[in-house]
Amino acid sequence: PTPELGPRETAFVICAGLKYNNWPTADAGVERLYHHLTPMGRVAIAPPPPKSGLQGGVTLEYFLAHAGSAALGSLIMCSGFKLADDITISPGSQARGRIATQM
Repeated sequence: PTPELGPRETAFVICAGLKYNNWPTADAGVERLYHHLTPMGRVAIAPPPPKSGLQGGVTLEYFLAHAGSAALGSLIMCSGFKLADDITISPGSQARGRIATQM
């Protein structure tokens, strides 16, 4: 995805990338997802072990090795998907930009 794509088109491209996860290279779809997630989103999908009582950031290498969720598992190499409903955009805050939610 590129900045020129809208939220719905970006969601479609990410889902299509997961459907064809190993094209053009192994785990290219999961890597694309990683680059579009917030740091909190990366931790939610690939929680790292705590260090000194804190949960640190997730590197790409760690994400590729440990990412797992029901939604992710359903999309990787799936036979098809459909974006349902309209996209919902939550307002941004001082800590993050706007977030789009697509079902």
